[in-house]
Amino acid sequence: MSSVNSAINAGSKISENAGDWSLSYKKLFNKKGQELNVLATTSKGNNHSDYYQQQYYSTTGYANSGSRGNSPGNDRETNLSVDYRLPLGKSFTLETGGKAVFERLGTIVSTDTLLPGGGYGNNANQTYAFTYNRKIYAYYVSTEFSLFHEFIEGQAGLRYEYTTTTEDFKGAAIPSYGLFFPSILLSHHIDETQTIKAVFSSRIERPDYGDLNPFYNISDPHNISTGNPNLRPEKGHRYELGYNKTFGHGSSLYVAALYRRNTDDIQAFSTYYSVLDVNGSTYTDVSLTQRYNIGSQSAYGLNMFGSVSVTPEFSLRSNIQLGEQTNSSPGLGSVSGVQFRANMNASYKFPNKFMVEIFGNYNASQKNIQGLRPAFGFYTLALRKEFFHDKASFGFTATNPFNKYVNQRSTLSGSNFMQSSLRKVPYQSFGITLSYKFGKLEFKGKERDNNSEPAPIE
Repeated sequence: MSSVNSAINAGSKISENAGDWSLSYKKLFNKKGQELNVLATTSKGNNHSDYYQQQYYSTTGYANSGSRGNSPGNDRETNLSVDYRLPLGKSFTLETGGKAVFERLGTIVSTDTLLPGGGYGNNANQTYAFTYNRKIYAYYVSTEFSLFHEFIEGQAGLRYEYTTTTEDFKGAAIPSYGLFFPSILLSHHIDETQTIKAVFSSRIERPDYGDLNPFYNISDPHNISTGNPNLRPEKGHRYELGYNKTFGHGSSLYVAALYRRNTDDIQAFSTYYSVLDVNGSTYTDVSLTQRYNIGSQSAYGLNMFGSVSVTPEFSLRSNIQLGEQTNSSPGLGSVSGVQFRANMNASYKFPNKFMVEIFGNYNASQKNIQGLRPAFGFYTLALRKEFFHDKASFGFTATNPFNKYVNQRSTLSGSNFMQSSLRKVPYQSFGITLSYKFGKLEFKGKERDNNSEPAPIE
């Protein structure tokens, strides 16, 4: 049996009011070349989000559906780290240290669904509360060295990380895990302006609470999603051979050939059900999406980064990634496709400490095991004015100020279904930033990057 439907997720609106703060303390001890750094940071945020959405189906016989909800929540993160550095000669340095990260999230989700006669009513199956706690403990040892009379300079290290997660998701238990991560970097300076380097690094990408949460999202009753508390972390290995050239006035160019391979690769997988029972409620013609550790993912290609100071006031920066990516999964075969990502940043410094910055990012559409992941692009305009000898600044940011929605077209297919959809994502936002530095203590709001990959503990 096959099901073909086209859904437009329209009328979505998400607003967030967050108040975040962070406090850091750092102590440095230096004696006979030895260094000891102790760093403690903590941040706490309170937020409240509201949304509404409706689905309209082109498939005959599908009734319109929709939902609205609000979610007050809070989050706290504390980081503790100790690093010790010991020179053991002119060409060899030993460094070791540890880090602990404590994260806590809590939220309440209250959801109303669109009634057949219009209006909204509370949906008990879509209303819940939870707390999520994750602790990460890491220890590393690394060396810096030079060989053959400084012809080659290098770094090598080994890091161990242990992650434990507790939550109150009903009927779910998230396993703990510990992993080792080796890395090595070798570089050679051709002259003062040119460098070549070879790098091997390994990293981990942990599933977040949204990936793990077994709660069923039924905002669209024909496209239901749920988390998977049994997800394992995704492990990645990266090989890089690069060339760097610096020019005068702060301009530079970096070109690298890359190969990356992920195992236990985390991907979304959809299954079609003509009838699906969820918590005692029956749904028909349903595409159920859940994330799994599906096989492996490998990619190779080029990474190019350039920075140009056109004038002392005007600068341009760009990063372009181009290559081919292959997803392989037992029983599902392999799928390959071109991978392209690019961003551009332009900034200009006006007199009187006033700055303007424009940033744009674009990710091309990409093939995966079951279909096509949609392309995604956005642009941001930022204005900032500094005061009090650069200790204070006031700014304004606008993301997609002239486009309320980002259109995402995707296709999905399996052994017994095919689906195409258009999702209109509300990505337009406006914000005000204010920061002030008190001596060596910095007090500021926590910055968010919605498109960056989760970083490893280092």
